[in-house]
Order: sequence, then C-alpha cells, then structure tokens
Amino acid sequence: MPKNSDWGGPHITLYVDDFDAAIAHQRAHGVRLMPGGGGPEIEDGPEAGLRSWYFLTPWDLQMELISYPRGKGYESITDKRLWDPRSPGR
Repeated sequence: MPKNSDWGGPHITLYVDDFDAAIAHQRAHGVRLMPGGGGPEIEDGPEAGLRSWYFLTPWDLQMELISYPRGKGYESITDKRLWDPRSPGR
C-alpha cells in the first residue's frame, strides 16, 4: 500500500479557515485523529504558516485538514503563486 504522499497514494485534503475550530469539531464528534498527525504551525521555509492534521474516515481512508490563513512562507520571496483555495478563481 503506498503512503499518502506517494504517487497514487490514497489521500484527500480539505482546506479549513479555522484550524483549531475544525480539530475541536472533529474531537467532539469522535473522529479518529492520527497520533502525530500534525498540529503546530510550520515556522520556517516555503511552507511556513501551514498547519495540518491527518485523520481517518469510518472506512479507514486517510484524510488531512490543512490551513494557512496568512499565506505561506514562499509568498514573501516571489510573486509566483500556487493554486490557493482561499482565492476562488485563482
């Protein structure tokens, strides 16, 4: 079975605006958060500002919550932009 980061790996990511509220909601509803699945904000490098956490669906599909409400670190060193779920039509 490929890891979720491998080509063809089973992995769906959902962007959330309020990471802490999303994790609290999952905990309140018994969602299985993966140990060491994420949490603290990345502080350095191109992904600075990003937070993520992995969880499992009831049928064991691994999924991820991700958030970077203030943007990512790479945006401070280039005007090039990756697709961003915060900006419709981008």
